[in-house]
Amino acid sequence: MQRKCISIMLMVIVFMFLVVGCGGGATSDEESTADVEEQEDIDADANKAVSEEVQSNEENSEQSNSDEKTDAVESEEPEGQVETEKADENPEDKAGESKEELDEKSEIETTIKNRIKEQYHNVTIDDIRINDDLGRDEEGYYIVLVDLRFEVKNRRKTANEMMRMYSDDLVAILAKKGIESISEACVFWEDEYNNRNLKYAYKFTDGNFYIMDVVGE
Repeated sequence: MQRKCISIMLMVIVFMFLVVGCGGGATSDEESTADVEEQEDIDADANKAVSEEVQSNEENSEQSNSDEKTDAVESEEPEGQVETEKADENPEDKAGESKEELDEKSEIETTIKNRIKEQYHNVTIDDIRINDDLGRDEEGYYIVLVDLRFEVKNRRKTANEMMRMYSDDLVAILAKKGIESISEACVFWEDEYNNRNLKYAYKFTDGNFYIMDVVGE
């Protein structure tokens, strides 16, 4: 009888142990599941916050770029307006000369350059100056000064003949072109081989140039 009671008591203890153990395991599992779900919620909230912050930064960046582009567009000057203003500038404002005077001087200079380049051999243009003739009462008359360099190794006499011929031809072509606004013309020469300088001075009268002075021959 006593052994039977002991056996029953042992069975009761084992049963209680099993019940408590299973209950504890279930509780532990439930707590673990709850912890995982809570952590997932925290991670989701964190990801959402990061996403919202990234989106906000992108929107701010786009707005900033848009503002910069707007400022750049507003600061740029309209090209058409600038070109119009430049086109409206009067040459007389800069050079103190009318458009007609500039055109006439340009024609004289172009005629001289073309003639020398096309017809004169071994001759270099150093300078061409077209000055107003202040010795006349009438306006619109010029004194033409042409500086040339003679680069042929000729004897003095031969060089004189060549430079005189070129000088006469140069003023003749101006008269032939019908340019009557030149009152005087001077052609200056540098003869490098003979180490000297020459001058041929002309006066325009009755549609032609006439020699006035020769220096250096």
